[in-house]
Amino acid sequence: MDTKKTIKIRQSLGYTGYCRHDHARIIVPDRLPVKLDIKDTRILVNVGEFVVLPPFTPYAFASAAARDLIDFDFSLLSENPEFTLLLPVLSSPYVCRSEKPEATPEAKAFGRIVPVYCQKKDPPRKESEAASPMDLVKSMISFASAGKAFPLTATLSLFNALFCLIGGEITEAIKESEPGFSADTAGRLSAAISFINHHFHENIDLKETAKEAGYNHTHLSHIFKKIYGISLYDYLIHTRLVNAASLISGKNSTSSEAGLLSISEIALVSGFSSSSTFNRCFLNEFGLSPRDFAKLPGDEQHA
Repeated sequence: MDTKKTIKIRQSLGYTGYCRHDHARIIVPDRLPVKLDIKDTRILVNVGEFVVLPPFTPYAFASAAARDLIDFDFSLLSENPEFTLLLPVLSSPYVCRSEKPEATPEAKAFGRIVPVYCQKKDPPRKESEAASPMDLVKSMISFASAGKAFPLTATLSLFNALFCLIGGEITEAIKESEPGFSADTAGRLSAAISFINHHFHENIDLKETAKEAGYNHTHLSHIFKKIYGISLYDYLIHTRLVNAASLISGKNSTSSEAGLLSISEIALVSGFSSSSTFNRCFLNEFGLSPRDFAKLPGDEQHA
């Protein structure tokens, strides 16, 4: 199945060990809360909430509760106007918290989209009559479990609507917290992000990225860090690591030779100048060394 063109929805049950997955994933508790171990953090996802995991994030279920899994590729979002701005936000696990503001103190942040590791409190989102993220996720699961031919077109429409809504809510949260944030700023940030996404494997200078965005390096770094909570350099490293993880898992292998790349070769083609730097960054990002990551079973073995 080509995950770049298809959304896969299924249900799983029971405990699992740590595994790797070469796609992004939405995890939705069925009738009981689900416990997840992500790196050194255990999170509880209640019924009526869901978690979005970026590709290649090692995790394990720590409870036997039933859950729905929605697997997808971020390339499905490439035509959404908010997609480029959303990429740095989706570079770490995110929880879409409960509809009820009193459920958790974090429920008001980012329109109920709360990063797993972030304790920052953001301004509450203004309530609207539009469908909530959970409404759209439930509709996707409902379509998939209807017992009829898989309605891919309808599910893709709901999927795109979900991330347009998430992107819109995050953009509104940015505007509320950053009064100077404008369409011009958004366009410049998108240009910087796109430049990194297309040139991460090269020995690029972040001054080149800033030039592409029409800012000087210091100003772009300041704005990027202020809006996303991560530095421009950290986003570059994240992009390189995701590519490396895809090569280790074999996702980007187009020939038998691609699957025979050594760890040091993967580091080099992903834009790292040394294996030691690559190993340190990989461990920090995924909680595992590249070699230990390679030993993880694919998630289909734990379904």
